Amino acid sequence: MKNILIITNFIPPEHSATGRIAFSIAKELAKTNAVHLTCLSSNEEIPSCERLTVKKVLTRYGKYKKLVASALQKKGLGRLLSKIRYKIYYNYLQKKGAEDLKSHLEEFKKATKKYVLENGIDTIITVSNPFETQEVGQYLKSQIKTLKWFPYLMDSNRHNLGYDFAVEREREILKDADKILIVPALTFDEDFCKDFEGKTEVVDLPIIPTETQVGSPSDSKNVKLIFAGMLYQDVRDPKFLMEFMARLPQNYILELYCGGYVAPIDNYREILGERLSVNGFISPEELDKKMSDAHLVVNIGNTVLNQVSSKAYDLIATGKPILNLYQNEKDISLGHLRKYPLCYHVDYRNVTETDVNEFVKWVDENASKKIEYLQATENLKEKRLSSVAQRILEIIR
Repeated sequence: MKNILIITNFIPPEHSATGRIAFSIAKELAKTNAVHLTCLSSNEEIPSCERLTVKKVLTRYGKYKKLVASALQKKGLGRLLSKIRYKIYYNYLQKKGAEDLKSHLEEFKKATKKYVLENGIDTIITVSNPFETQEVGQYLKSQIKTLKWFPYLMDSNRHNLGYDFAVEREREILKDADKILIVPALTFDEDFCKDFEGKTEVVDLPIIPTETQVGSPSDSKNVKLIFAGMLYQDVRDPKFLMEFMARLPQNYILELYCGGYVAPIDNYREILGERLSVNGFISPEELDKKMSDAHLVVNIGNTVLNQVSSKAYDLIATGKPILNLYQNEKDISLGHLRKYPLCYHVDYRNVTETDVNEFVKWVDENASKKIEYLQATENLKEKRLSSVAQRILEIIR
């Protein structure tokens, strides 16, 4: 039996896919191993779980980061947080407080080292991307020679940030890992694979069962569609969903719970009128209830290959009918969603009236359907939470 510490940037109730995945994997691994969980956010509302030890390492660093994150998320600027945080931390912006922020991270490192030694931890898994979380892993590995360290990466920073210094820091930090766990999308990143040749193991994101009982829509007159997630101008542009909605019958309504690149949505407010509802992010629990009352949930495929949207997995877990708008046949999400039995795919680059009519016909036949988790993941068994946890155990043994 392993004695594992999982370190992540965020865990619930923070509204973070990475945090939710880390918490779910920790709970699954704890069924057969001693598992401890901590995070840099120092969230004082961290949930507890049977068999799982949740360690609060309260530092000024976590409180500072949580404050900044909350302020930016409320303004839909979560993406900006990454750039600000990394630039401040590495002094690329000469702002007062950069050194203070660095000292806060050092405080977290030392507190975590003490916890590792006191609890006989033999393995650490850092969930997130460089720099902060992975830098903690690098520090612990250098301080405790017998410790095994496995970063679990869901994206590459070189893709997310496009900064030369990010690539260099990524190389420097991850070279000390025993193995690097990467999602399949990162295998498309040739530069990343070249830099870490022989050190990577593919571990997919898990499809996590929803804790909310998914029911049938209450509205029998309208067809409600819901999209929830971050939008990006070059990666996941909302204008294609808006264009498609404008061609659907008047009883089709769309609710958005989103942030990021939302500018194109304004161009369709007058066209769609009351058929369009635009909202900011809400809690996962609230979103589950909203999705439960929808007829369809929506996925917008990425334009890049080396990034997979965890949102697509969340949609599968609901068991609801899915509208998947895509433009790249090699999109990772498209490959997964094609194995899901209740999904309608539309290549949004060239939508014809026939495409619209066929979709409406499909909705008439499927809008009230729902399927259970095991059936929804029947063709995606390797992506079930239990399968992903077992894959991780095989690597870290």
